Order: sequence, then structure tokens, then C-alpha cells
Amino acid sequence: MTGVVSLPPESFASGIIEVQDYLSELSFQDITPSTIKKYRQCLYKYIDWLGFSQTTAQNAKLFLAHLKTDGYQHRSIILYYHAIKPFLEFRGIPLKIKFKKEHRLPPYHSLDNLGEILRAIEERQDNWKGLIERDRLIILTLAYTGIRASELVALRPCDIAGDFIFVRHGKGSHPRTIPLANTIGEPLSDYIRVNKVKPTDPIFSIKRGRLYRVVKGYALQAGIDDFSPHSLRHYFATRLLEKGANIRAVQELLGHADISTTAIYLDVVPEHLRGSIDLLDGNGWHKNDSGR
Repeated sequence: MTGVVSLPPESFASGIIEVQDYLSELSFQDITPSTIKKYRQCLYKYIDWLGFSQTTAQNAKLFLAHLKTDGYQHRSIILYYHAIKPFLEFRGIPLKIKFKKEHRLPPYHSLDNLGEILRAIEERQDNWKGLIERDRLIILTLAYTGIRASELVALRPCDIAGDFIFVRHGKGSHPRTIPLANTIGEPLSDYIRVNKVKPTDPIFSIKRGRLYRVVKGYALQAGIDDFSPHSLRHYFATRLLEKGANIRAVQELLGHADISTTAIYLDVVPEHLRGSIDLLDGNGWHKNDSGR
């Protein structure tokens, strides 16, 4: 590796130990196990690439450049950076790289798409058709509240009061309140009552990985291949904007810390531009345009 300073073999083992010490430190912080798992994979790959070489900011930059040359996607390189940067800082090595922000639009899914997925649930005829009501309510709750998959699996009856859901442990520890649409308010209450869910127990007895497979499976049955639980969060945001909701209200409902994150949905829903163009109508200019 050009520009990398070689060290004795024992430094490789030392690097692994330092990664393990760092990950142990992370386990005491407010970081999800899935994030720690991703960081572990990134850091082990980084240490493996280093081999017997010194861990420096320059070598970290060379490693990220190597990933780019190796064909890694921009978002994957960003993930590696966010894993390596705090690890180096943990060792007293500052690392700062400016990345060009990639503008990625989430896929657009219509009301018809949601209806097709719900129909796929209703048509279930296997030995697990008793889960139809649960799965239907899961889809509707995600679609009409915009909560994340992790927030849904953690949702408890005590998090619902009146016509509101209280997300107490959202991403970045930002609690928020979401009004319940009539479409799901009563069905949720009935589901909790019929299934005798205790106030502090999860409403839906399902793990996050299983939730992903369930939603993905129904979407594939409906002929929609670019769909996941997070797609229902996108659906929630785009539908609100299509109906004319204020973008700051949507930001608050989604729990976005930065409104620029929410603004991405404006590009998904070009209808928000129609009102601006409609301002040109009604001025009568076209009546006076002849002869000019």
C-alpha cells in the first residue's frame, strides 16, 4: 500500500484489541446494537486492510480512497467514514473529510400501491392467515404515523394516549408526538384489547428483522420490488405534502433534526410546484399577448 508506514506484526493484534476496546465503550452509549454491528464490520475491514501498518489519519484517507477505487457506493464509503472517524478520535487522532453530498430521492409509492399491499395481506390463505389482522395493522400504522421500524416494534399501549402516539425513544433521542388518524386509532385500540396486550408490552410481537421480511414479502406478492418498512415512512411524508401539509409540520412529525432532510420529499412530490405555476393563470396576460 503506497504511503503506508509498516510496523511489526504485533501492531496488527494491537489494532484488533483497540477496536474491541472502542466497541466496548460504544456499548455503554445510546447507540443501537445494529449500528454497533455495522461499525464492527467496518472497523475490522479497515484493520484488515491496514495489516501491520500504522493507524493514522492519512492511512484512513487512503483506505476510503481504496474503497472508492474498489467500486463501493458513495453511501457505503460515508458509513465507513462515520465508523472510522470516532474510532480514531477515541485514540486521539483527528480525522475530518468533506464529502460531496449525494442527492438521493426515495422511491415514490402511491395510494394504489398501499392498496395492493393490503390486498395481498387479505388474500393470505396459508397456515398463518391468523396474522392477517396484525400484519394489516402494522402496514397501516407505519403508513399513517410515519414512525420508523425500530419505533414500531418498541411501541407499547402506554405510548398511546387519547388520539396521540408518543414516540419516547426516537432516533437521536428526540421524543415526538404524532396525532392518530381515524383510520388506525380505533383498530389499534381494538387490537390491544382483543389481544390483551399489557400496557408496557410491545403491541406487535415481532422483531425488526422479521418485520422487514413480512413487509417485503407482501410487497413482492403485490408486484412491488422496491418496498420495505421504511418505504411506508416515505409514503407518509409524500402523502402529507401532496395534501398540502406544511413542510415544518412534516419535519416535526417525522422527527427530522434538519429540515433539509424533510425537503427531499418535495422533490419526490413535484405537485408542490404546481401552485407556483398556477399563479401565472388568471392574470389575463395571454389575452394581451397578440401582436407582441
